[in-house]
Amino acid sequence: MLGCHCACVLAEDRGHRQETAKRPRKNPIAARGIEAPHALAARGGHRANAAPAWVSRNDGRADRGGRGDNPHNFYKYFKSKSDVIHFLQEAFIEPEMVAISVRLDQIASLTWQSLRDWLTDYSRTWERIHLFLEAYNDALLTDPAVAATAIPNTHRVTSNMTHILSRFSGEERERAHGKLVILLSMASQMLSLAHAQREEARNSRLLDGFTDLFWQGFFKELPRPSGTSSKKP
Repeated sequence: MLGCHCACVLAEDRGHRQETAKRPRKNPIAARGIEAPHALAARGGHRANAAPAWVSRNDGRADRGGRGDNPHNFYKYFKSKSDVIHFLQEAFIEPEMVAISVRLDQIASLTWQSLRDWLTDYSRTWERIHLFLEAYNDALLTDPAVAATAIPNTHRVTSNMTHILSRFSGEERERAHGKLVILLSMASQMLSLAHAQREEARNSRLLDGFTDLFWQGFFKELPRPSGTSSKKP
């Protein structure tokens, strides 16, 4: 939730964005499929753009029929670049991160291999939304309002790992939750590095090493689920 720029969203994300666009929106910019944030990432990221430029340069179109995409109407709904980043996080990044977190949480018997396979699964999520993740990560470096949300957002996402967290209580639960926050944040960075190194996620040595770290440092010693016996039959 936690970067590098691409001119368009990958084809795999197109259907996801169309489905998202069907949901009710409070403003016309959001309903139009967030073209302004796409322009942000395509033209150099968060730091390189001012909010009016995103919409005024977007396909060279002026506002027609009150569509809401000229600079004046843009600021009516998105008061700053931070607002756009927050919208990206809530509408696109967080739902995907919740889904991948739940898939890890639902693995009945965690092993090194199942954790490694989950990272490969995560790579497909990353491929779909990396443009948004990169814009978000870019904003973290320069925008205190965005940076202040990073850990709370990831903490909220990882709170969906209820089966894993239920194995702990009290301070140990908070400590475990913090490790899950680190896992989700760092996994995204490792996938970005693997992509930069042209490593296929399934065969990436970098991701193998990352799996080693979290397997040895956390998952290998997970307490048994409550209500199960540690005695061998």
